[in-house]
Amino acid sequence: MLTFEEIYATLPSTGWLYESEARLLWESINSTQGDILEVGSYHGRSTVLLAATGRAVHAVDPFDNFDSDDPTGDSTYKKFMDNVFHSRCLMNVHLHRKKVEEWFPTTRFGFAYLDGDHTYEGTLLQIEKATDVGAKVCCIHDYAQTGGGVNVVKAIERAGLTVVRVVERMAWCRCLE
Repeated sequence: MLTFEEIYATLPSTGWLYESEARLLWESINSTQGDILEVGSYHGRSTVLLAATGRAVHAVDPFDNFDSDDPTGDSTYKKFMDNVFHSRCLMNVHLHRKKVEEWFPTTRFGFAYLDGDHTYEGTLLQIEKATDVGAKVCCIHDYAQTGGGVNVVKAIERAGLTVVRVVERMAWCRCLE
């Protein structure tokens, strides 16, 4: 298996995942087993990292309404597909182009990475979906004590997750048993 550094060097260049956050995500993933749930994929930077584990990654993202220049999300979706294809991890990625609340999986998951809707309600919905499908560990992006990150912090507290560690804007959490 490749090292984190080797994998990080191959990630797509666009996205908001800092190296320190990617390292925390990598460490937390490797503390679990089973399929991986990702909510919010954008251009696939985190998706490629998750898929580098060799495990199945179920990426859930409608890709729409993210950018006013791309209201349908078709350009964002194309960039995601190009990046995942070029990373050679396409066989590990199962894309579900829909909102997480419209996705009803039959698979159980060992880990969840949540980086979709960062509103309080949206974050709670993602956490609920992750725990409903069995995730015991998750990383949640955009965790911060200021700005929009406050919504993420409040949702994590409301859901009763235990924050194990925070690096930059990434929170490694344990879900309730």
